[in-house]
Amino acid sequence: MKIYDIVLFGATGFTGKLIAKYLAENGSQENIRWAIAGRDFEKLQTLQSNLVGLKPEIVVADVKNYESLSLMASSTHVLMNTVGPFNWYGYDVVKACVENHTHYLDITGEPLLSIRYTIYIKIRHKKISVRLSIVVVLIAFLLNLLLG
Repeated sequence: MKIYDIVLFGATGFTGKLIAKYLAENGSQENIRWAIAGRDFEKLQTLQSNLVGLKPEIVVADVKNYESLSLMASSTHVLMNTVGPFNWYGYDVVKACVENHTHYLDITGEPLLSIRYTIYIKIRHKKISVRLSIVVVLIAFLLNLLLG
């Protein structure tokens, strides 16, 4: 069951914290239901308590535990992934999203990985209604965030 609009995976990393700050400060305008996700519950709690504005819920997931990725993906409409390097850690996250019909967004600058994602979807899930947005959208979002 999709209980969140957005789950931000990798929320305690540098880029994840920037996105979490933005969502907390601006999410109430859109009334979003969101969560921060990562492998370290205590770090997620610290981030959650430091955010000003719309407080997220916490989801614990680890790239080395596919079941946790699948549970995370099944809980949201959109999964924003900032856990890299994506060539090492991104594939199972994408796979979990595709299998759970969850839209996926990441910040990879690794074009071969984007091709690998596309091939996986074309071969395994020919009629899937999931959108994968890689690189451009989130980079533009971050530039806007950093440049004001």
